[in-house]
Amino acid sequence: MKNLSFLLILAFFSLCCGGGGGGGGSSSSLLNYEGISDPVALTEDNVDDMASTVIGSDDLFGGVTNNKPGGYRHYQLLRRTLVGTRSKARLATVQAKDEVVYGDVNGYVILNGKIDDVTGYGSLVGDYFNYSDDGITFLQGKMTIAESASVSRIVMSELIIQDRTNSVEATGTLRFTASGTTQVASISLAMVDRDTGMEYLLSGVQERLVFSNSAFVGSFESSLSGTFYQSDLGHVTVSTVTPFTFSSTSATSPLAGGVIMMEGADASRAMITSLGSTVSIDVDADGDGVYEESSITAWSSLSL
Repeated sequence: MKNLSFLLILAFFSLCCGGGGGGGGSSSSLLNYEGISDPVALTEDNVDDMASTVIGSDDLFGGVTNNKPGGYRHYQLLRRTLVGTRSKARLATVQAKDEVVYGDVNGYVILNGKIDDVTGYGSLVGDYFNYSDDGITFLQGKMTIAESASVSRIVMSELIIQDRTNSVEATGTLRFTASGTTQVASISLAMVDRDTGMEYLLSGVQERLVFSNSAFVGSFESSLSGTFYQSDLGHVTVSTVTPFTFSSTSATSPLAGGVIMMEGADASRAMITSLGSTVSIDVDADGDGVYEESSITAWSSLSL
């Protein structure tokens, strides 16, 4: 979770809140996800793949390397795109009935709904048709945006988002809240990489930022929890043992000391520890409490 992740969540809150496991298969309770749904038995051979799905690397957060994107990178692509399109939709209309808004570069969106012109609260449904404001990122499909004084909610239905290097189809819900010094994103999102066919699911995922002040600037702590699925392997349950600490929203990596735990099948687990610009990954494959394998690598090396 490099700093771009948190810059994006900051942008969203400023707009929305005022300020190899065994066989598996599809499950109707898992949105549109049809990959392996069993927990993965974590080993030294697959732990980097699952770490990439959960955390990502430089490329997953907009870097210039050629690493393939993981589930969390796809989620960030969605968030980055929705920030801009949501802002434009809100500015474009107060009350809409089949209102057409054209992209700055390509396509259009048909809007229906109502936004209060004083508070900015209300809801809009957008049907996007190859919509693009920058000629780089394009939208196709349906998205609903609803917001109140305390909560913003975005619902996607087979929404396709494509940029120069990625094409992802997403179905699910993003929910954002802010209170005091804390910002929270709650995520239930199924995604398909349309180039590789790889599927990802973020189920009951929560991203929590706690800032040093209510202006949401300066240093902050970040925590991640929930269940992360990758179609070829299965899922892990993620919890934050010690939050990652960032010195500022412009920091390029967390300070040393943050710890995330991934838990898989048969009590297997992996501990991911921030060492600053690098990360330590320790694997307990047999669940006996002893970490048999350990490696230290750069964040950018976590590629699929």
